[in-house]
Amino acid sequence: MRMIDALFEADAPLWKLPPVQRQQTRRQKLLPMVDAFFNWVRSTEYSGIDKFTGQINPGWLQLRDICLKAHVPYYVVLHKEKSEFLADDFNPQGHQLIEYLHSIRVNPIFETGFTIANYRDDIHLSVKGHADLARLLEDILR
Repeated sequence: MRMIDALFEADAPLWKLPPVQRQQTRRQKLLPMVDAFFNWVRSTEYSGIDKFTGQINPGWLQLRDICLKAHVPYYVVLHKEKSEFLADDFNPQGHQLIEYLHSIRVNPIFETGFTIANYRDDIHLSVKGHADLARLLEDILR
């Protein structure tokens, strides 16, 4: 968040400049900051939001068992966090969850065709993201 806050702080005084000068100054001063931010997001140092406390949430197995007992299909649709989307790979926790799901005989379904516009923040989907996810679920359930 500090990097994003720094971008906004650096941009705020530029609004006082005439449009052409503001645009030139943004290219000179802000563009390197934006590039640095996205390089950081793509780096191995940032692996996304830490969702685990050392173990997989037992709710995955509990939901599977409930569905088996009720003879209801159990579908798990995984979508990448924004950082995983940008890296085009799941982070270590994502891989851990996928391995766990396979170990309890659940084959996750992966979203495809998402774009950066599908994300509201690093993990939550935007309105467009929810609509695209709903279309995926609709296809699965038919």
